[in-house]
Amino acid sequence: MKKTLLCTLIFASILSYGQRSEVLIATDAYHTGLPPQLYSEIISFNGEVLSSFTTSGPTNPQTIWKVEIDDADLSATLDHLNSLSSVHFAEVNHRIQSFAQRYVPNDLNFDDQWYLDNDGTSTGEPDADVDLPEAWMIERGSEDVTLAIIDGGVRFSHPEFAGRAYQNPGEIPNNGLDDDNNGYIDDVNGWDFVSQDSNPDDGNGHGTAVAGIAAANGDDFLGFAGVDWNCKIMSVRVLNNAGGGDYFNLAEALYYVGDMGVNVVNMSLGGLGSSQAVQQAIEYAASRGVLLVAASGNRGDSQPQVPAVYPEVIAVGSINAFNDRSNPFTGASNGGSSYGNHLDVMAPGDQIPILDYENFGNYSDVANGTSLAAPIVSGIACLVKAQHPEYSAAQIKSVIELTCEDQLGRPNEDTPGKDDFYGYGRVNAHAALTADVYVTQSVGNALYIWSDPDNSQIVVRINENATYMQVSDISGRTLYQGEYLTPRTLTIPLPSTGVYFVTCLFNSGVQTEKVLQY
Repeated sequence: MKKTLLCTLIFASILSYGQRSEVLIATDAYHTGLPPQLYSEIISFNGEVLSSFTTSGPTNPQTIWKVEIDDADLSATLDHLNSLSSVHFAEVNHRIQSFAQRYVPNDLNFDDQWYLDNDGTSTGEPDADVDLPEAWMIERGSEDVTLAIIDGGVRFSHPEFAGRAYQNPGEIPNNGLDDDNNGYIDDVNGWDFVSQDSNPDDGNGHGTAVAGIAAANGDDFLGFAGVDWNCKIMSVRVLNNAGGGDYFNLAEALYYVGDMGVNVVNMSLGGLGSSQAVQQAIEYAASRGVLLVAASGNRGDSQPQVPAVYPEVIAVGSINAFNDRSNPFTGASNGGSSYGNHLDVMAPGDQIPILDYENFGNYSDVANGTSLAAPIVSGIACLVKAQHPEYSAAQIKSVIELTCEDQLGRPNEDTPGKDDFYGYGRVNAHAALTADVYVTQSVGNALYIWSDPDNSQIVVRINENATYMQVSDISGRTLYQGEYLTPRTLTIPLPSTGVYFVTCLFNSGVQTEKVLQY
């Protein structure tokens, strides 16, 4: 009897296209199923029983039913359900959340990492950070995620990288053979494109510093904690011991990571001058599902640098401990965090503690630059991928950008929405892990929507030219409409909780998304 009832209700819900709301309904516990009167009412609302439990106690036990119903006027529906003789009470199944839970690791020098958790006592202003302790309550990374550091090499012998080096499953180490037939002999942990060998070790410390910020072991009673504590790290060396390189090696490295199944790539490097070779390599890696992150540069001007300039890449600028754009960096008389309309996000990059690639016990060095801001974003991307393995690179990029905190910096630069100096704003790891993103692949990655119930709004990102866009509620009332929209991000206030529809007309087709705001 119960199985038949559930199947009937589920079938009814499949036929429904209206507002869906969850309610809790209490009945006497002696019923083997829903009371007949209540069953008929739920059928009329195209209902679906999701779950139930029976209360404990010596007297008057009840069965609490969790039911999803199809109705536009929830208040009237609840009043009606509460009027039924078989119902003790009917109420909304409200959501709950944690009260700012935090996980603080036991790394001995964690207090120096102001950019992860800043209470304002040591430097800067309180909360000028990326909320990692809150994020670590949700996710600390997965070994199923691979982060490639395209840089000057990574010193994997550092204890902060113990057990973290990527291992190519297709290669037998040190047998002098190209076991996986990818053109690179013994590329067990990555590849050195400078020396053209299988030892992508660090020659000047830059790559180790970058890798440590993104992915040093956490909670290990050692110096620092990286953003992601469990991802695998691939070293891809394209910079020589003097920190120089060229587009040729960078382009080949991008094809390499694209073919090796890497999830996230960090590029704390850049060059002036356009490059079709690098652009094609970026497009190839992106087409293979790689999320690309790059430093915006330290020139302090708007001249775009490769590879940060390309739209497939998250271009990262630097802020200091006061949420201001690093301009100049602490202790410098010129330069600063580069800006421009290609800039996507900001992350701390000023006075950042770094690992020492030679003296493993030294945790006192600090450095400045967008090179240090980018790996914070790469680490967050790895956390999001671990939390949501089903997300595409484009979805993760959207999540990180749309959950940034805006208008924290200088008012003349950090203006509302995306701007040239701060992009979408300062990244927030916790917000990225808790965001709701709705994506339909029917028209590619043209439309992304982030539900922001705390601020009674949705954020809509259009990635293609749209002939028409409309946001409407369940009754069909139009809340927003626009014509001939170029790619942009829109913040649209919503009057209340409920179901809303976002429709965009692109050259490639029509895309409609349903958003539940609760």
